[in-house]
Amino acid sequence: MTQGNTRYIEYISGAGEQWRAHLNDMSGVFPSGVSDPTFHHEGPGGQSHDDEWINYKAQDGNYWWSKCHSHSSLLGSSDYSFTFEHFHERDGDPDHEDSIIGFFAWDGSKWVASVPDTSNSSNLQFNANPKVLS
Repeated sequence: MTQGNTRYIEYISGAGEQWRAHLNDMSGVFPSGVSDPTFHHEGPGGQSHDDEWINYKAQDGNYWWSKCHSHSSLLGSSDYSFTFEHFHERDGDPDHEDSIIGFFAWDGSKWVASVPDTSNSSNLQFNANPKVLS
């Protein structure tokens, strides 16, 4: 997996498979309104789909569901920040929200990823780094 700014993160899915995901282009939404980005997932055998959720093996060894949310500090601003809302169960109550997602990469190493603040909604990227959360 690429360290630093990268289009994709490579993660272990809730089914224990190797998948990768990127955030879909939101240029049709920004700057006129705030909308949450969806994930584009690519998996084994050429499987792919778009979803508001990512289901992954987190650093605590459990499988989590997360959504990415966009935020604008000012009405009409073209600067956006992003957070992840984390759920133990897809349809349950959120457990917490923060700026990172901590996951296992394909090789079993622990990584964290965030989405840097941006005004360029047509090229959303992750900032990913190997790191163990405490």
